[in-house]
Amino acid sequence: MTGGDGISRFRPNPGWASLPIFNRTGWRRLPFGAFVENINERVEPADAAEEIYVGLEHLDPENLHIRRWGKGSDVIGTKLRFCKDDIIFGRRRAYQRKMAVAEFDGICSAHAMVVRAKPEMVLPEFLPILMMSDQFMNRAVEISVGSLSPTINWKTLKNEEFDLPPLDQQRRIAEILWAVDETKDAWEQNIVAVRSFQMAFWKGHISQANVKIVPISEVADVANGSTPSKSEDKYWQDSTIPWLPTGKVHDRFIQCSDDFITEAALKARKARVFPSALCHLTL
Repeated sequence: MTGGDGISRFRPNPGWASLPIFNRTGWRRLPFGAFVENINERVEPADAAEEIYVGLEHLDPENLHIRRWGKGSDVIGTKLRFCKDDIIFGRRRAYQRKMAVAEFDGICSAHAMVVRAKPEMVLPEFLPILMMSDQFMNRAVEISVGSLSPTINWKTLKNEEFDLPPLDQQRRIAEILWAVDETKDAWEQNIVAVRSFQMAFWKGHISQANVKIVPISEVADVANGSTPSKSEDKYWQDSTIPWLPTGKVHDRFIQCSDDFITEAALKARKARVFPSALCHLTL
């Protein structure tokens, strides 16, 4: 562990080897409320107009960092106050896995839940790792109530039990996984930088006087896909043919499909096959 505040203190260190990370003999199964405090300090945006505001729209799924935010003057309605190192957890539509560690003070949406570690029981650096785990998130979804916007109630969540390691093991796990998170974050920032370079390069290239601009049909085959009716089970049930929705273009490099259709859909000309260097995909 190096110097500094908060999460940034945690770095890999040689002492890991002496800690039995997989020895669960000292683990305890405890109610969530036994080691976590729910912070329910209400605030009106008019009284916090210049403060940072974090809404659920500012939280990225499965990302523990807050990358964007607004101001209190941007919103109306009662909000919740949070402090640095608190966890902002999207209790509405928990299946979206929106949760982040606050690196500053501010206010947030009342559709979130602000929780704080009880440090004598759980390290503040370990708590977000526990909460981002499949065990926690899956249970959060199961106990959500409501059909259109399923929401978690603190009175229910606080009684849910989870496995908690001893503090020394919590520290080792936190050090390892925050180091992984730091590497992942640097990788994502590199991707953004490379894409920015690509855009700047092509913008500079096509703005040159000797560059000829032609329709894309002159250099590539262009065709439309289609969507088989979702109400026809014969097009979707027991399906094996990869099918891509339009939104998949945002993946840039498509390595797999999330949906599949049947041979019946192809025979009915409800979709068509487009060849790939790796496989055949259907649109």
